[in-house]
Amino acid sequence: MAWHRIKQRLGLLGTLVILGLALLVISCRHVGKAPAADLGDKTISLNELAGEFFHGNGRGVNCCLTISKNGAFTFTWHGCLGLYCTNYGSARLANGLLCLAPKIPNSEFSIPKEYFPLRWGARIYLVATNELVDFCNSINGGREPRGDLYGRHYLRKKDWDKPVFGMPEIPVAWAEYLISKPIKGEIVYLLNNNEAWANIGSDDGLREGVTLTAWKSNPWTTISVRIYVLKKDHCLIKHEWDDEKLEVGMKVGSRITK
Repeated sequence: MAWHRIKQRLGLLGTLVILGLALLVISCRHVGKAPAADLGDKTISLNELAGEFFHGNGRGVNCCLTISKNGAFTFTWHGCLGLYCTNYGSARLANGLLCLAPKIPNSEFSIPKEYFPLRWGARIYLVATNELVDFCNSINGGREPRGDLYGRHYLRKKDWDKPVFGMPEIPVAWAEYLISKPIKGEIVYLLNNNEAWANIGSDDGLREGVTLTAWKSNPWTTISVRIYVLKKDHCLIKHEWDDEKLEVGMKVGSRITK
């Protein structure tokens, strides 16, 4: 089971709320683990990384990862039901990646072992190697750069107060998933309640695996969808929950616009 799927389900269990938004739903099945961070001469030292990093939603998911200068880490995951998970071990940098070696054996609640340390201005994020597309989706959707504690990806504490400009230093292989300007289309053909074709495609700057938002105004509804098949001027989108249904005419885009 994917790491963020587990976090979501516990968050839902803890709060007894069914979230229609895709805060923690996105799987990263389209992204493989990278062998190295292709950031040229912009890699980060362990001394620079030392500190506390946080991601979560303030409810069932509140994860803190602390990196020390002497090459150790501690991890805690708190939720509305208490302490869900804890771990500790060694941390080192190898080929531009932060590599963790947990002392407690992995379980379904284990944390990723490899992260890209990413600079964005004066901020430093830690993004799991299989979550780079998800991080790009957060930027495309306006969820990053965030202005407070809560978000899907590890950000060094207090860095959310630091302004950023332009785009973060994303490894080259994933930079194409960043959308330079908002993209908007609409659903033109419905396959079923969860799958549909939209009239935007690769010519608009989209890539397979990118997440978009489908929305309508009456009644107000938003649905997170992922691109599974991509053509030049159209794409197949899908969402994985049955509480909302896609409809012909719904707007689809990287960000909700009027």
